[in-house]
Amino acid sequence: MASRPDALTAAGSGREDSDNGDGGGSPVVVDFTAEIAEAAASLRAAEAKIAAEMPDRTQIMHDWAATTVTLPPGEREEARQTKIAVLKGLSDAPARLVDAYLSEAAAPSDGRGAAPVTLTLEDPKPWPEGVDGAALLDELADTFSRFVALPDAGAEALALAVLHSYVFDSFYTCPMLVLVSAVKRSGKTTALSVAGAIVSRALPASNITPAALFRSVEKHRPTLLIDEADSFLRDNEELRGILNAGHTRTAAFVIRTVGDDHEPVQFSVWCPKMLAGIGKLAGTLEDRSIILHMRRRAPGEHVERLRLDRLAELDHLRHKCRRWADDHGAELCQADPDVPPLASDRAADNWRPMLAIAGAAGGEWPARARWAAIVLTGIDESDGAAGQLLADLRDLFVINHTARLSSEDVVRALGKMEDRPWPEWYRSKEPITRRQLAALLKPFGVHPKKYREGTATQRGYLLEDFTDAFARYLEPIPGAECGTGGTSLQTGTFSSGTGENAGTDVPHEKPLICGDVPDVPDESPSLDLEQAKVILEATEIVVSVESAPTRYTKVVREAADIVVNVGMASINLLVTRLDLYEAEAESVLDLLDAAGIVGPREGVARPVLAESTDIERLIAAAEGRRT
Repeated sequence: MASRPDALTAAGSGREDSDNGDGGGSPVVVDFTAEIAEAAASLRAAEAKIAAEMPDRTQIMHDWAATTVTLPPGEREEARQTKIAVLKGLSDAPARLVDAYLSEAAAPSDGRGAAPVTLTLEDPKPWPEGVDGAALLDELADTFSRFVALPDAGAEALALAVLHSYVFDSFYTCPMLVLVSAVKRSGKTTALSVAGAIVSRALPASNITPAALFRSVEKHRPTLLIDEADSFLRDNEELRGILNAGHTRTAAFVIRTVGDDHEPVQFSVWCPKMLAGIGKLAGTLEDRSIILHMRRRAPGEHVERLRLDRLAELDHLRHKCRRWADDHGAELCQADPDVPPLASDRAADNWRPMLAIAGAAGGEWPARARWAAIVLTGIDESDGAAGQLLADLRDLFVINHTARLSSEDVVRALGKMEDRPWPEWYRSKEPITRRQLAALLKPFGVHPKKYREGTATQRGYLLEDFTDAFARYLEPIPGAECGTGGTSLQTGTFSSGTGENAGTDVPHEKPLICGDVPDVPDESPSLDLEQAKVILEATEIVVSVESAPTRYTKVVREAADIVVNVGMASINLLVTRLDLYEAEAESVLDLLDAAGIVGPREGVARPVLAESTDIERLIAAAEGRRT
């Protein structure tokens, strides 16, 4: 072959020319350059025509990915697997290629989501003029009531929580505000949306990892807004632990190792938090929270529809909150508000920052905040099943007029309580057993013991063993008088400890919840004074307001003291504080109205017209008119 690529020798081409001489000669080189160039041009033209008529593979993949990302998850995964199978043999990494096109197609076409966006949270500029705190809280409460049907004291709690998000650094505790409901569509998300438009540095975090959470809090100190917390936190103990840690300033941090050297680093988790969910949250979360029990809007309740595209209309509230916080932050650091007697010390800790804010705001807000604290705190139920068990056992001791209960009798009685978890206890969904009962009571220092019942030996529980647990973990029953007398189960009488009948036996009036109680065997032990207190406290509460005029008068006086102390009166307040039914609470309010202690109903509450020094005189006058 010749050295030139565009020429062939005669021998190489199979063609050979020679002269007519003696038979000798040399090969003749024939030049095919023109023919090859013409063939190459024809080939390129054909390739160009084919390429023009065939779609670009890149465009095909773009079009396929754009269609696939719009499919439901199941169909999308099926299409992905099919495309990977088609590309096998045509690509070294078909799965990577397919996922790359799908990721690109999932990003917004304007490029805003094409790359990760750095999180930035900014403070609003302060309002140019001084802000009246009471007027600001009024406007915040009215804003929530405008868009959401709220429970009693809900608007007050939300308004205080919003302002708290700007001044939380002034306090030692940082309670969560939690909105819960029995069913969906009860206004929780709407309330969070309104709050998110006003609170300081709002950060919706309904899908966030623990690491991202504590790093975001460390860097930005946001107000966390967590919707659907019931599903988001159900199986995530690490996230629950981080939220719990953020309740008090001294414990509001987590420690994680960082870098190749695994250096321990402390991350702050100190920030305001608002949560919403269906049903009950974990007991440890609820214990650190101010809880609003949301309900679906009734047919007669009307609220404005929230336009998410017009939330900017609430921006002025952010500027006012910022200005008020700047002006009063130092003052709040020294605040020591008067906290009403709430259900537990933890509840008092949760409300102390809110009461301090209300006190600094002035106007009617100190009284409104105290009223909200009492209404929303209610009876302490945070001890869960163990606390409920103690309460039920106290009732059983009272109902049976005995100082001892066999384990068999206890589990049989618990299994019949349809409104309790005992008939379908824990995972077995079977009635609670004696062993499970003992396990629940063990942390309280209460253990089953053997005792004689006639000629038989029983194993069960003695009332004297519950004295400490009842005192520590159960709330005193409202209206009960303690330490003024004793009782003997042998005679069925109470011994009066005060008054002109002191020391005499007074026939015991059987409580309404007892039904027919059989005679107690003679061998039943007598109760000492401390045990008698438990019986007296428990029996007092079951006497009906309507059936006992003396008790009724006492309830009226207690109700008068409560409403005058709080500064407002409502049915929910008396139901919570005095453990009354709603009808009973309404009757008590009507009597207070007739006595001139409260006025006619205004919304959910009634105004208080009297001072504490007027109560006895007004009630005495009202009683005189009734007789």
